[in-house]
Amino acid sequence: MLAEGFTSKLVVGDDGQIWAQCTDPYTQETFLTQDLDATPILDNFVLEHPDFSLNGAKAIFSLTGYQGILGYRTQNDRDIAAGSPDRPAFEAYRQSEIDAVKPVIQRLKETGWTFGSHTWGHINLSTKSLEVVKNDTERWAEEVGSLVGPTTILFYPHGARPDGNDDVKQTGPMFQYLQSMGFRVFASVGIESYSKIKTDISAVICDRLHPDGTTLRKQRDRYLQFYDAKDIIDLEVRPDLGVNWD
Repeated sequence: MLAEGFTSKLVVGDDGQIWAQCTDPYTQETFLTQDLDATPILDNFVLEHPDFSLNGAKAIFSLTGYQGILGYRTQNDRDIAAGSPDRPAFEAYRQSEIDAVKPVIQRLKETGWTFGSHTWGHINLSTKSLEVVKNDTERWAEEVGSLVGPTTILFYPHGARPDGNDDVKQTGPMFQYLQSMGFRVFASVGIESYSKIKTDISAVICDRLHPDGTTLRKQRDRYLQFYDAKDIIDLEVRPDLGVNWD
């Protein structure tokens, strides 16, 4: 989405605060901004309204790993063999990205941000085999967890639950494995306040909202308790993808 003018990465500015790097798709000018990315926008809002959050808490980054993290290409390429002549250059580039993202992670932690897993490859936990999930989870720990630190929070990709909809009472081998890897809070997708403790294992099951382009266009009524999509999305300048409300 860089061609649409989205920010490409988070950086620590000369002022010690988090900024976002952006390249103008028309002029190709690269600049830093605090107005085009949710992270510095929330940072500045909390600075102006400290009563908004307890002890300056911000939000949780739900991270995958297949394209690195926070705009840095920290992912490993397992298709490049250890003995390949391309490996040294790749490892040098990857290490430079790892070194660059570390101060960003540190500053985010210092300013109230935390991290959770969204799986390494954004995989559907309700359809993948246990072997695939194990490989993905280990890869997330190796490539992402090694940088952001351990987390107890797993956000289900697509909201798909590994043990079906009755996951409070049902605990299968996949959930047991994920819990054994340190996860204790498992978040699906929904619009209601929902949080339950599993009765047979140390875990909390909850839901999360996803206010995005799809819900702005297609689920206005479900989100009216929080905002009115009509007040947010500018249909005169956005692509004509349609809405289900007048």
